[in-house]
Order: sequence, then structure tokens, then C-alpha cells
Amino acid sequence: RTPGYVVRQVRRFLAEGVRGIYLCDGYEPDAGYGLDGPALYAFGKALGDPGIDPERVLDEYVDGLFGEAAAPMRKFYRALFTRLDAYSLFDGPNEAVGAVGDSMKTHEDYFCHVFPPATLGEMRVNLDRARERARDERVKAALTMVEAEFEHVQRIAHVFHVYRAYRARPTPVA
Repeated sequence: RTPGYVVRQVRRFLAEGVRGIYLCDGYEPDAGYGLDGPALYAFGKALGDPGIDPERVLDEYVDGLFGEAAAPMRKFYRALFTRLDAYSLFDGPNEAVGAVGDSMKTHEDYFCHVFPPATLGEMRVNLDRARERARDERVKAALTMVEAEFEHVQRIAHVFHVYRAYRARPTPVA
């Protein structure tokens, strides 16, 4: 999810008097937060101040973690979050969306929608630019974590895109 999405959820929780929240695999001390990092950071910040601006929180997270490589990483996350925001329109818990949400229920639909080739390409370019700028070892380590998660979803999305292309125009057996 995006920082904006989680901040809106925290506001909803507080308005509804929620007293406890379970985060499945959230905030484990040794876990990597490559793609989820900005949202988890925003979640924690929003619990302390539900009036926060999600864009400012994203900037704070990216600047603090990626230092000299922050500019391309900001673009990396914004490319991802643009797609995730669109996905959230189809899959928002506790929101009436009718049957529209059914179009995003399979892994194939999710990965093809959230990670189309153009978005994957933009994210890759910005991750590579960030790697070129990184000098600090902590920044390099953070980029390695992000890259591992990115490559995982990139490979899954690629398989689904190739499979869809095959189904659209099957290659005859030689």
C-alpha cells in the first residue's frame, strides 16, 4: 500500500475508536522493508500524528534512508505508488466498490495491473540511478534490500506479461 492509503486507514481507525491493530509481519526487527518501507513508516508516523501529510512523510523516509540517492528513489516509489493508488480503488477494505473489485482478485491481474512493463522500466531506471549515486554503505545496503524485493515482483510480473502475450497469440509447437 501507499503512505497515503495507510494514513487514511489510521484516520479511519481513530475515528471508529479502534483500540488494537494487528500487522501481519509488520515491524519485525530483522525484516527488510524494501517496497513496503514508506507505507510502514507512514503508518507509524500517522499513529503519532494522524494529521500528517503522506507526501512529506514519503520525502522524510526517502531522504533519511537513501541520502545522496534520494532523488531517483523518490521517483522509484512514486512510480510504484501511482499504480498502487489505482489498485486501491479496486481493493479498498470496508469500501463499497461493487463488482469492480472482482477484476483484481487474481495474482495475474494484480501483477499485470500494478507492474506493467512501462512502470517496471521506470522503476528499474531509477533504481539503477540510485545505485550510481550511492556512496554510503548504509545507503547501498538499503538499495540492495529494495532491489531484492523489486526483482522478485519484476520477475513474477514478467512471467504473467509473457503468458498473457502468449495467450493473445499462441506460438505453434515446432
